[in-house]
Amino acid sequence: MIDEYACSNSPEVACWLKVEDQAKREALWLCKILEQNFGNGLVICGCPHTLSFAFRLLSAGFETKACYYMPHHKLRVFTVSPGTANRTK
Repeated sequence: MIDEYACSNSPEVACWLKVEDQAKREALWLCKILEQNFGNGLVICGCPHTLSFAFRLLSAGFETKACYYMPHHKLRVFTVSPGTANRTK
């Protein structure tokens, strides 16, 4: 069973996120970035923010690339391809 309120207590890979809290956090990050005067930058954030924050940066006129790291082999996550299921070691 997935623990809706404390995903760190759940043995499953999926968990619920409070979208409103995440949106407020990203809006604050963007405001802080817009206050600065620089040519290049690097944003390090959690995986759930990767695309949504990249979209915010693009909308604000920044040239943006997004990359995330997820150590599936350390998390013991199953990878599934069409027609097959493989467990990473």
